[in-house]
Amino acid sequence: MNPNTGSTDPTSMLWRGTRRALLNRVTRGVAAGGALAALVPLRARAQEFEPYWVQNFERTQLWSGPDAAAESFGTASQGSYFRVAEPQVGSRLYVWNPTTDNYCYIDAQTVGPVPPPPPDALVRRSTLWVGTHRPTTLWSGPGAQALPLGQIGAFETFEVIAEGGARLRVRDPLANEVVYLDPAAVGPVDPPQLPLRPTSRWRGTVGPGINLRAAATTRSSIVGQLGDRAPVVVTRWVAGEEVFPDQPAWAELADGVFVYSALLRPASIDVPPNLPANARTSGR
Repeated sequence: MNPNTGSTDPTSMLWRGTRRALLNRVTRGVAAGGALAALVPLRARAQEFEPYWVQNFERTQLWSGPDAAAESFGTASQGSYFRVAEPQVGSRLYVWNPTTDNYCYIDAQTVGPVPPPPPDALVRRSTLWVGTHRPTTLWSGPGAQALPLGQIGAFETFEVIAEGGARLRVRDPLANEVVYLDPAAVGPVDPPQLPLRPTSRWRGTVGPGINLRAAATTRSSIVGQLGDRAPVVVTRWVAGEEVFPDQPAWAELADGVFVYSALLRPASIDVPPNLPANARTSGR
């Protein structure tokens, strides 16, 4: 309706309709743009890194940084839990270590993803280390039926896992396996310095279901059987039955306790042992 004449102007009506349509379109565009803008933070949050849990399947070094210049904070025993805190960059993961309640870096190739651990696995514990002050025997268990795993000398260090009873349940840091010790032969010490340096005696583990023999031959009586990865210390090497061609060596663990050398696996060590005090320094 024309306000001056009171008549209807088709041209004015067409313009008003077109303008209204344009305004509606712009309004819808602004509203849609605002909705998209509001979605951007939601998408970013959805794509943020989600921490996850990993567990190591071998002894793992704890590092201060992600590169070769990092210092070692020590080692974590096999089966330890870590929570990955950031996306992986390079070959190491930045993780929270619940055992020490600290953050560190670990090599990604030593761990795998796992479900969240049980609450008791997250209890922070203070590590107790003990050292031997005289030669003593390593045992497979705490009771009278335990088998000797070899004899170690003085100044060997072990991490205490459980106290009480006739023997201490400890972790051998070189073999990274559990053994038992006579508590009268050890005393509290500081954690070992890295890298770990073994004694001159051979250290390692055995395969699954290995028989211990009374002599260096399969014809001798079986004095016991060890489980997979039981740690052993070789007191001395002796010649015996060649179970496999050209392999006559047997390991003597204790008096009347022998195991065939081909069934042994060496411990993973960081540095070679010190030379014996009577080692020659010249000649061959």
